[in-house]
Amino acid sequence: MNKLPKIYHTNIDKKLNNNKEMCVVEEVKNNNIRDTLDKVYAGLGNKYNTNVIIETNDKKYDTSLIYKSNKELITKENEIIDVRDIRNITIKK
Repeated sequence: MNKLPKIYHTNIDKKLNNNKEMCVVEEVKNNNIRDTLDKVYAGLGNKYNTNVIIETNDKKYDTSLIYKSNKELITKENEIIDVRDIRNITIKK
C-alpha cells in the first residue's frame, strides 16, 4: 500500500474570476416587507387595531395581525402566513 496510483488532473493556466459579484433581489424585497411589519408593531395603539392587506403568492388577506416571528405571521382569523410567501403588504388607513 506504499505505492498508490497517480490521479489524472489538468493544470489550470488561466485566472479564475468566478463569483466576484452577486445580486440578491429577494433580500431587498423581504427587507421592505419587514420594515412595513415593524411599522405595524411599533406604531401607536394596539397592533390588533391596525388593518393590513397582505398579498401572498396564493391569496390576498384583509386582516389584522396577532403574532409575528421571523418566519411566520398569525392573523386575527388564526391563519398562518409564511413571510417568504408575502409579495406585498399595505397598511390600511
